[in-house]
Amino acid sequence: MSWRGGLPSGGMGPTVLSTQGSGCGRTDGVRDESAARELPESAKRADDGKATDDGKGADDGKGAVDGKAAVDGKGAVDGKGAVDGRRVAGESRAADGSRAGGGLRKVPLSRPERRAELFDAVLEVLAEVGYERLTFDLVARRARAGKATLYQRWPSKAHLVVAAMERYRPEVGEEDAGSFVEDVRGLLTAYIAGWSGLDRGLLIAVLEGSRRDPELARLRRERLAAPVRRSIESAFDRALRRGEIPDRLDAALLVDLPFAVILSHALVKDESPGQELVDRFVDGILGPLLDVPNARPPGT
Repeated sequence: MSWRGGLPSGGMGPTVLSTQGSGCGRTDGVRDESAARELPESAKRADDGKATDDGKGADDGKGAVDGKAAVDGKGAVDGKGAVDGRRVAGESRAADGSRAGGGLRKVPLSRPERRAELFDAVLEVLAEVGYERLTFDLVARRARAGKATLYQRWPSKAHLVVAAMERYRPEVGEEDAGSFVEDVRGLLTAYIAGWSGLDRGLLIAVLEGSRRDPELARLRRERLAAPVRRSIESAFDRALRRGEIPDRLDAALLVDLPFAVILSHALVKDESPGQELVDRFVDGILGPLLDVPNARPPGT
């Protein structure tokens, strides 16, 4: 989804005309009465102050330029907005999002479907503009929500972003598949389930934001990374009790390795990780590394 901006087609906006004395302002300057008398009859000034440049606007400051914009700033430009920048009809949007997309959504955020809409908006904006440029104003506009309501529930954008990402955090369980190899296969399969092109942008935005925002870094570790880490550590502990882990291996790096491979393909290679990558890693790297005799050959 892209942002739209810039000036309307046609470039610069209309020039506001000025008045001098009792005469009506013109695009080519103010003419005195003698000059006006030399003009054709259809364009003469009326002595009663009601004739205009094109026969439609009055000398009293309420005449129209091309019949649309008033000199005093009260007429509409193209029938929609006033010369002074105020719109009198159509598409204006308030800075707090109160008019965005037709007005505030009146459904309370306590409703699961409404909260899902909000979190979707948070993640869309985060992927588009990054963490540094994400603001409550942008989220409020996108979600058609009141900014004050957002602040009441989430005291900072770090809390709001992590809450949105937490909702879509992969459900990585701790079921015992009978071996470390199969436990890791199950964990990685659950981790990549539903992966989309949006996820790469989200990962980059959150990692970059964590460099500058200590609160985001802390919340990310506690609420996003820790649950996944606990799952693989539990699988590793079961493998140790079964005697599956050779003493020669570095246990800490072995725990890091599965998700490091997935994230490397997502962040460095810009590839969406799929089941094929999971099986390649488990059967072509982890199984042989642990001397598992029945590891499946890669690609089967």
